[in-house]
Amino acid sequence: MTKLAGNDKKQNSKLTDKSADALVDKVASKVANGAVDKVADDLYRQELLELYRNPTNKGLMLKPDIKTEEHNPLCGDQVEISLRLDKSGRVTDALFDGKGCVISMASTSLLLDRIKGKTLAEVAAITREDLLDMIGLSLTPTRVKCAMLPLSTVKKGIVEYEAGKTGKSKTANTNIISKPIEKALKK
Repeated sequence: MTKLAGNDKKQNSKLTDKSADALVDKVASKVANGAVDKVADDLYRQELLELYRNPTNKGLMLKPDIKTEEHNPLCGDQVEISLRLDKSGRVTDALFDGKGCVISMASTSLLLDRIKGKTLAEVAAITREDLLDMIGLSLTPTRVKCAMLPLSTVKKGIVEYEAGKTGKSKTANTNIISKPIEKALKK
């Protein structure tokens, strides 16, 4: 999970052995009762809201190597993703523009952070489960569709890019995609 800079304040309190033991017992009790999951969920929700309010990688890119757009007709989320590649095919920059719910915008920021420095085959190998792990929350089926929007957009862009390299139509099928990327897209 991406860590966000926040308002970390150090507290200058001293824990005695007794108070430390009490704290450990309190935490152990909460773990046993499932309360820590709720606390963790609340923290992840706060991080996602922060990414929604202040997204990373948001902007427009001049002359991207890959640029593609997708939308979720069920909720109206839309995202346009632009990638710049180096000569070896690694993602050197990734930006997005769009609008949508907290989940779709936060997952776009998280995904683009993750793909920088990766080859297209490595990016294509990112799975639904990988992205859900980055988000760190259990989502309803409707929200999963919101979360997957950036991943499907990036993978569509890779297919279009590979098709363009071969001179084929932008509505490419996988038999014209390089073997490592084809294998990763099938996952």
